[in-house]
Amino acid sequence: MTLPRPPSLPPAIICQLSLLGAGCAGTHAHKGPQAAEPAAPVCPAVGSEAAHRPIETPLRGELFRVPVTSMNRIEGGVLGDRHIIGFWLDITEVTTAQYRDCVDAHVCPAPANTGEWSSTYGEAGKQNHPVNQVSWFNARTYCDWVGKRLPTEWEWEWAARGRDHANIYPWGNEPPTAASACWHRYDWDTDTGGGPCPVGTHNQTRDGIKDMAGNVWEWTASEFGDGRVVLRGGDWHNDDPTRLRAASRGKNTPYDRSSGGDGIRCASSTPPGELTTRIAPVHDG
Repeated sequence: MTLPRPPSLPPAIICQLSLLGAGCAGTHAHKGPQAAEPAAPVCPAVGSEAAHRPIETPLRGELFRVPVTSMNRIEGGVLGDRHIIGFWLDITEVTTAQYRDCVDAHVCPAPANTGEWSSTYGEAGKQNHPVNQVSWFNARTYCDWVGKRLPTEWEWEWAARGRDHANIYPWGNEPPTAASACWHRYDWDTDTGGGPCPVGTHNQTRDGIKDMAGNVWEWTASEFGDGRVVLRGGDWHNDDPTRLRAASRGKNTPYDRSSGGDGIRCASSTPPGELTTRIAPVHDG
């Protein structure tokens, strides 16, 4: 099976997005106790979920290149029976400020439940926090918009295991602490908590990729096998350290925008200095 196809964007937006030339990733399920056989590679059209608000005006703006400093190179290799081709991965999770650019350009919908206690979008002082309460469709649309793509779950795990690809956690084999990861921040008795932390403030792999354990789960391009999509990394309210392991897998329906623990990290098969230019929003006034 393949992931559901969202409604198409209006033709004017499709024409603009065609400038991006973003790569696509084949989807496959993890071979393990919960495994399904790998699905055929798919390259879904850029789009949005049914809840995507209508786009009333054409996308306007100037073109610019994705900053080289925003991504690091992950060399390829073999993980289990999978051959990983070298790729580039965002150093940090997508922030609320970065996602707002896509909203202001009328391409991405605003996250759900804005203003709710665990939401980061639109909250004062949280411009550098990871955007949350976004669906898989929202995540894919954002990555397409900046000329990138979502990583497969195998690419994600390969990067999280570090340069020697033997780590239990992104930082090594030591169990997580408050210093190494943004986790265990939820008060189950009061139904409140601290929420996500600013990006780039915790664990780092030897390749310089930050916050791959804790903070927010990260959507991938891979199907779980039951109509859901694989997420990786654990999040800020996990209190089970095993959820932060590089091999840990989460899953959710691609339409769900209710989780304060689901966020975005983009990948690319193209060096960031060569990425197709993207369209920046024009801020009126």
